[in-house]
Amino acid sequence: MPRRVIFSSEMASLLHPSLLSFLGLLWGISRVYFPIIAPGVGEQLSWSLGALTTFFCLLSLIFHHFSHWTLSRILEQKKWKNGSLGFLGDLAQEREYQASPLKEFLISLAGPLANGVLAVISFFLWNLQLGQAWNAAFLFLMIYNLFLGALNFSPFFPFDGGRMILALLPWLGGKALVLWGRVSSLILSLWGLLLLFQKIQYGKECGLFALTLALLIMWETFGKTSPCPFKKNESPIPRWKILIFLLFLPLMLFSFLSFLPIPWGLEAPGEAAEVEGMVKVPEEILHQSRGHFLLTSVYSQTPILLSQLLYVGFDPAVDLVPPERVIPPEISPAQWTRKNFQDLEESQANAIFVALKAAGYTASLEGEGALVISIMEDSPSRGILKEGDLIVEAEGRKVTGPEDLSEALSSFTGEGKVQLKVKRGEETLELEITPIYPKSPEENPRLGIYVQAKGLILETPFPVEIFPQKIIGGPSAGMMFALTIYDLITPGDLTGGKLIAGTGTIERDGKVGHVGGVRRKVVSAQRAGAEYFLCPEENFDEALKYSGEIKVIKIKTFKDAINFLEGLKGD
Repeated sequence: MPRRVIFSSEMASLLHPSLLSFLGLLWGISRVYFPIIAPGVGEQLSWSLGALTTFFCLLSLIFHHFSHWTLSRILEQKKWKNGSLGFLGDLAQEREYQASPLKEFLISLAGPLANGVLAVISFFLWNLQLGQAWNAAFLFLMIYNLFLGALNFSPFFPFDGGRMILALLPWLGGKALVLWGRVSSLILSLWGLLLLFQKIQYGKECGLFALTLALLIMWETFGKTSPCPFKKNESPIPRWKILIFLLFLPLMLFSFLSFLPIPWGLEAPGEAAEVEGMVKVPEEILHQSRGHFLLTSVYSQTPILLSQLLYVGFDPAVDLVPPERVIPPEISPAQWTRKNFQDLEESQANAIFVALKAAGYTASLEGEGALVISIMEDSPSRGILKEGDLIVEAEGRKVTGPEDLSEALSSFTGEGKVQLKVKRGEETLELEITPIYPKSPEENPRLGIYVQAKGLILETPFPVEIFPQKIIGGPSAGMMFALTIYDLITPGDLTGGKLIAGTGTIERDGKVGHVGGVRRKVVSAQRAGAEYFLCPEENFDEALKYSGEIKVIKIKTFKDAINFLEGLKGD
């Protein structure tokens, strides 16, 4: 029997060298993306998930290529010769043309649409909220397929959009569309170089992304260009071609520009999510309610894409902001998300502790201290404190976490220096730091450092677990977590059958603290149909300004929230 050839040299020639870029993608996903988006994932798991995500990105690319072939078979186009498969898709200028311009248009359109379908599937998988690591993986696959689909809709070679344009207007010629691709690549390169030399946060990262994309496009424009067999002297041009061209060309141009990186920031209302589904308590003490508690969040991002500027224009609750308002410049994105992740975990522990105590149960919550994770450039602590220091005492008061440090600083009224006891490795140091004094009496003195809790130990009489969904960090959901737990473990319906939204940090003594982005959180609550919005006292005036029809309730302590809801239930 003749031996079957599994992998021939002809097949190997169809693989474009730009596929080697998947090695860079693997490194970027494992070393940059997962540490930022899923800070709770360890290094080893990050590499494993990075490899799996990269593999599915490659499968998405193959599916894009396969969709062209499948539709050609459905349309009974017997002749099919592949183009080389590159990092940005199959090189459209190399493929053999089909017999009919309309069929060629549809076959070329199949690739970007296939990636759109995969993006939708990835979104639904992300929406299932299967866990932090899987959420990050599905989110990346959604973004990757949107990127691949939008880019291949571009109206020039090496993309499918070039073939679509040529099917409509064959007189342009394939070489002209290759030239358009190279010119677009050069323009993208100039944008990248401009960003590289701008002294703006994330300008270099955006510039490098633009330059890398430009080089990949330029690289994939080289090679043979299949001759176009369609009639080039149609006179007049059929109306259906003119109509499709006028409809698709603006969309194609926007699709190419949509992923242009911009070193700016964006803040928008996040999702208002029901909290009950995030909390798990033993069945024997569970008391279900007819209403729901909603936690509200803010969606913030930096850098952004050009396509997101449209989002800003269409929604008055969305604003462009400087990048330093999203992530402070003195801390890396990975450090910032780790801090937010740690803040979220601390707020969950505080919420469980406060809710159990308020319900009459015994619980304890202790930590090792406040861990220094970053120091501001102009901070008086620089040169005295170091990253990794553990603050265990401030002004003679024991520090078990950031909350205790903040309370110690709030009570500091002297003109001297703050006295700290710090553990550095095996040493215990006595340090003195001149604080940054506030400009207004409502604010506390600061040390100019970023800290997070270390070694929190929560002891409860029965297991209580919180599984946050669609939020990746921050302490502002603390009060809503605590109210939900209290409602689930006590008789009656604290919601009164209503939809209650809110925000606010929760401290171990039950104090509800201020949050950022309250304007957008009120909008999020309104859009979810909530009747009431529970708001920290410090944020009340701002929330009231944007409240519309929703009733904003000022909350200072957890007991205030319980008292209001008990009264509401009675009404």
